[in-house]
Amino acid sequence: MRNVALCYVRKSMVRTATDAVSPERQRANCQAEATRRGYVPEFYEDAEGHRSGRSEKGRPGWLAFKDQLARPDVAAVIVESLSRASRSVKDLATLLDELQAREIALVSLKEQIDTATAMGRAFIGIIAVINQFESDIASERMKMTITFKREHKGQHFGYTPFGCERDQAADGALRPSREGVWRIGDAVVVGLRDEPPFADEARAAQVWRGYHDALGRCFEWYAEGDTGNIALRDRLNAAGYLYRDRRGNPRAFDENDVRRMLAAQRVYAGFILNGRAKMGAGVLRAANFAPIVPRELCDRVQAMMVTRRKYGAQFIAHRKGRLYLLGDLLYCGACGQKMGGVFQDGKAFYRHTRAKRQCSAGGQTLAEPLDAQVLEMLQRFTVPEDLKTRIVALARQMLQAQARPEHRAARATLAKLGRKLENLKELRIDGEIDRAEYARRKAEIETQIQAAQAHLGDTPPDAARLEQLLTKIDRIADVVREGSAPRKKELYRALFERIEQVDGRITRAIPREWARPFFKTA
Repeated sequence: MRNVALCYVRKSMVRTATDAVSPERQRANCQAEATRRGYVPEFYEDAEGHRSGRSEKGRPGWLAFKDQLARPDVAAVIVESLSRASRSVKDLATLLDELQAREIALVSLKEQIDTATAMGRAFIGIIAVINQFESDIASERMKMTITFKREHKGQHFGYTPFGCERDQAADGALRPSREGVWRIGDAVVVGLRDEPPFADEARAAQVWRGYHDALGRCFEWYAEGDTGNIALRDRLNAAGYLYRDRRGNPRAFDENDVRRMLAAQRVYAGFILNGRAKMGAGVLRAANFAPIVPRELCDRVQAMMVTRRKYGAQFIAHRKGRLYLLGDLLYCGACGQKMGGVFQDGKAFYRHTRAKRQCSAGGQTLAEPLDAQVLEMLQRFTVPEDLKTRIVALARQMLQAQARPEHRAARATLAKLGRKLENLKELRIDGEIDRAEYARRKAEIETQIQAAQAHLGDTPPDAARLEQLLTKIDRIADVVREGSAPRKKELYRALFERIEQVDGRITRAIPREWARPFFKTA
């Protein structure tokens, strides 16, 4: 007998222990819905915070929940909102397919959707795509702001490089770190050079090892030309230096720490890069800070890296990776074998992943024409007018039902807190506050947002926002064309189950079940 409802609860990523409202609200709402439907609820939770909905990694409750889907007594999955289950369009689409195959309904309380109906499955897919679009828009806006300030102001963004700290009085400019560790026997105390942990009479037993000093020693030893990354790691550790990880904790150096420091030698020389140092990015312009390590020493390190790279190139072939948009989706239409990406003679191809053997089709085909054909197929993706009308009408109906004064006040509070959060991001980007202060203020605002959301309960999507984004979804091919390769691939995997080709021509494309109503027949 199917009478069990699997209820999943996930706490948003907040950094204080005071936010217990969200998990409690989710439990209560899911319990009430299960009871209303006559189901026995079982709860699976990732409610201790710092559990991201974008990935399954670090979500033991979610993984345990998924293990229960094969049980014959499971009738439904209940979540307070789609974002609790997953913020990835592709992962949510995969979950929908699995639930559909097992005849399990997905009930989302916030969106008031039940996937036991075709309308519910279509609605849930569209909402997931809308959420992804909004996330991408916010991300792109942030990237544009960072790019502008990097190019025009010479500001450094991202994690603070090892051996550095930020000067908050100078737009967050980098400067040599004053921190390090005091070593007293086997004990390690994090501190400053001029603030030893013990009195003067015990000073002789205390050994100072600064983070900036470790950076300088690393560069000096590497520039000598006879020390590789592993030997540098061992030499730094033997000398008592420690690496400061991103949480501020000291630990022994490993080979990757050394590699990252050497790769960032242009940053330490006082320059801004046009990308990530470890990916070989070039110099964009002079930075708004003085060299962290003497530029002459950085130049010697750079020259030694070039010399070593030339020698190593005789034995190791280096090439930049390429993202194959149809990876995991493309199959040969003649023999049914899966096809994977390969880079050969300066061109990208898809070819059979195993020996071709008995297949009448060609062994490989150029990737670019196939990618273009899929993009052309997306021109046929459109939201039917009747479904648009029903989606927007439902959203408006839900809004009207919740147009009480207390809800209006809560929505106004949420809008105000949203603006505060955006302003806080700007302060962090401008370098006016450090990471710790940003995290503290952000946690306070997020706690207030959670409290306001608790007053709103199951707030529906805004109808005007839905109308605007539905129009954007209608021209999804244009959006995909302008997007990044990883976004294109994720959307393809969210829309399609399988794509087949023969000799460079797509012969069959199977949309996922939720997306089939949105593809016009050719």
